[in-house]
Amino acid sequence: MFCGNCGKEIPDDAVFCPLCGGRSGIENKKTEMPGGPSGGPKTSEGTKKKKIITAVLFVSVIVIVAVCIGLFGGSGSSDKPAGDESIAANSKEDTTAASGDDKAEETTADPAQPSETGGDTVSDEAALTELTGLIAQADALIAKADEDYNATTEGVDRFKEREKIMYSLAEKLTDLQKKFGQMGGLDSKVKQAGANYFEISVCAAKSLSETMGFMAKYLLLDFDFPVQAEDQLTSDYAQTVYDWYNKRKKTLDEMTSVPNCLETVWNKYKKSDELLSEIAIKYYNAAKYNDWLRLYSSINLRTRYKTAEEKIYNEILAVVKGENEFALSQRNSAVKLSEEITGYAKMSSSGRSSYEFENDKTNKFNYKFEAVDTVYPALYNTYDAFLILKAGCMGGTREIVVEAEIPGLTQKYKKSIKLDSSYKTIYIKPPALSGDLDLTSAKDSQIIVSMYEKNGVDLIKAHSFPVKIMSINDVDWYTDDFGLSTMDNILCYLTPDTDEIDLLRRNAIEAITRMSDGKIQSFPGYQLVAGNRYYVTYMQAAGVMRALYDMGVRYDMGSFSLSSGHQRVKLPAEVISERSGLCIETSLTVASALQSAGMHAFLIFPPGHAQVAVEVWNDGTGAGEYFLIETTSLNDTSNNDDKYKLYADALLTYDPDELRTDYPIAYYSAEEWMNYLATCDYIIDCNDSRILGLTEFYH
Repeated sequence: MFCGNCGKEIPDDAVFCPLCGGRSGIENKKTEMPGGPSGGPKTSEGTKKKKIITAVLFVSVIVIVAVCIGLFGGSGSSDKPAGDESIAANSKEDTTAASGDDKAEETTADPAQPSETGGDTVSDEAALTELTGLIAQADALIAKADEDYNATTEGVDRFKEREKIMYSLAEKLTDLQKKFGQMGGLDSKVKQAGANYFEISVCAAKSLSETMGFMAKYLLLDFDFPVQAEDQLTSDYAQTVYDWYNKRKKTLDEMTSVPNCLETVWNKYKKSDELLSEIAIKYYNAAKYNDWLRLYSSINLRTRYKTAEEKIYNEILAVVKGENEFALSQRNSAVKLSEEITGYAKMSSSGRSSYEFENDKTNKFNYKFEAVDTVYPALYNTYDAFLILKAGCMGGTREIVVEAEIPGLTQKYKKSIKLDSSYKTIYIKPPALSGDLDLTSAKDSQIIVSMYEKNGVDLIKAHSFPVKIMSINDVDWYTDDFGLSTMDNILCYLTPDTDEIDLLRRNAIEAITRMSDGKIQSFPGYQLVAGNRYYVTYMQAAGVMRALYDMGVRYDMGSFSLSSGHQRVKLPAEVISERSGLCIETSLTVASALQSAGMHAFLIFPPGHAQVAVEVWNDGTGAGEYFLIETTSLNDTSNNDDKYKLYADALLTYDPDELRTDYPIAYYSAEEWMNYLATCDYIIDCNDSRILGLTEFYH
C-alpha cells in the first residue's frame, strides 16, 4: 500500500510510514492526530521542535563564513574582499543534481563495503526503544549546543568558544555512539542505519569544531605587510620585513593541526608565504648595493605576494563555506535517517522484514568538479590545477581513484584519494605530454575525468569538460583561472637551456673574440678573464647582440603592451629561426642567453616597450651596477663591431666622456637608474623564475 501522508510505497502491514512518520494507509488522510491534521509523529510537537532546532543550528553554521569575513577585516586587513568568491571566476562545474546539494552527485555504495540488508535477526522491541531513546538524547544535545553556540560573544574569541562547544558536542555524541555500539537485539538493517546516524552526527560536529578552532588561530595572524616609514632606511626596512616574516612563519609552523578540508589549500598558503623571505633579502641587497633594480623588483614581488595571499585567502573562505555546507548536508541526512528509524521502530515485525532504509548513505559521497575553459600552454607552470574536485563521504570513509587528462596536451593524471566526512579540495593538474606537440594554433579539446573504485577498475562516473588549448605563443596577462596572474608570468618565456640559445652563445663567442681582438675567447659569465669587471660583462652582452644580428635577426617594430589582456609572444627559438622579433621577444632572447651563462638579467618595461639589463660582475656576489641593453638596435645602422668596440675601449680606459647612454648597450649610474626606473611600468628579476616556479613549458 501507499502512505496517505507522503505517497511512498510501504509494506502492507505497516502501521507507521518509516519515511515521514505518518500513520500509514489511504485512510490516514481521514484521520486527525493530536497536534495537527494527519500528523502522527511527523507533526508531533517533539518532532517539530527537533526540526526547528536542527535548522537553527546549521543555519548558524553557514553564517560563520560571513562572521569570519567581518572579523578578518577587523584584524588589520581592511583591504580584503568582503565576499566569498569561487576559486576561478570562469570555472565550469559539474552540476549533476543530488539530494542535499544541487551541485553535487551522490554516488552509489562501494561494492567492497556492501550495505547489510539481510534480515538475519529480528529486532527486540526493547532494543528499538533504547535506540530511539539514544537518538532523542542526541537531538537534545544538539539543541543545547545550538543555544550555546548562538550565545557566544563577538570577536575572534567567538571562534574559540564555538570550537569548544562543538568539541564538547562531538564528545557527548561519541559517548552515545559507544553505547549504541554495545547494544544487542537489533537486526542488521536498523543496526547499520543507527551506526550511520551516529557516525554522520559525530563527524559533522568534529569537523565544525576543527574548522572553527583553525579559523580562530588563522585570524590571529598579522596580515598587514609592513609599510616603510618616510625616514626609515631601506636596510632597516628590510630587517622589519624579515622580522615580520619570521614572526608569521613561527605562527604558521605552530598551526600543525589543520582540518582535512583545508590541508591542500593550507600547504599552498604556506608555500606562498615563503616568498616573504625572498622579498626581505632583496630589500636588504637593494640597500647594500644602492641597487634601484633590486628595489623596484622587490616592490613588484611584494605586489605579487599580496595578490597571491588575497587569492588564497578567498580560497580558504570558499573551502570553509564548502565544509559548512557539507556539514549541513550530513546533518540533514541524519535527520531523515532518524525519522526513518523512528518510523521503522513503530512498524510490525513483518513490515520490517521487507523494508529497506532509503536514507542510509553509508560510504556514499558527494562531489562536484570545477574546470578551466581555456589553457595557455606557455603558462603551464603558472597553473595550480586545470580541474578541481571537491568531495566528501557521507559517513565512514571511501577510497576512490581519479584519472584525468587533456588529449593533445597532457599525460594521464592518476591518484588514489581517501574521502571522509570532511569536504576535501583536490587540485588536479595532469603532467604535460612528452615529445613534440602541435601547439602552433589554438584548438578545441576536452578535460576528461573518470572516477573508479579503489581497485582502479570499476568505473563510478566519467565526465568531460570542453576546453580550448591556446597556441604556445598566446599569453593572457590577467587570467587567473586556478593560478596566479601577474606580469611576472612572462618569465615562462625564458628558455636558457634550449638548443637555439646554445647556438646563439656559440656564435656570440665568435663575435666576442673578434671584437675583443682575442682578449676574450669564451662566454665566461661572471669570471674576470680580461680587462676589468665592466669590460668582461659588457663584451658578453655585446657578443649576444652582435651574434643575433649576424644570424639575421632584426628588430620588429610591431606594437607591444602590458596593459592589454591578450598578447602573442614568440619564444626565443622562434625569434632565431624566423629572424625577427618584437621588443619583448628579442629581450627575452638576450636575457635567456645571459641567464644561460649564470649572469643576472632583468626585464625592464618602459611604457609600451621592453628592454634588458645585466648586472656588472663583482666577485660573484653582485654589484648593483647594470648595463641597459636596447634590442631596437638590431638594425643595419646601430649594430656593428666598431660601435661596440668604441664603448668597450672607453670601459677599459675608464673614459666617462664616452660612457654615454645613447649607445645600444650603456652603463647607467645609480642616480640614472633611479630616474629612469621611475618612468617604467614594471621591472622583473629574471632570477625570480626559479623562486616563483615560472619556468618554460617542457614537454
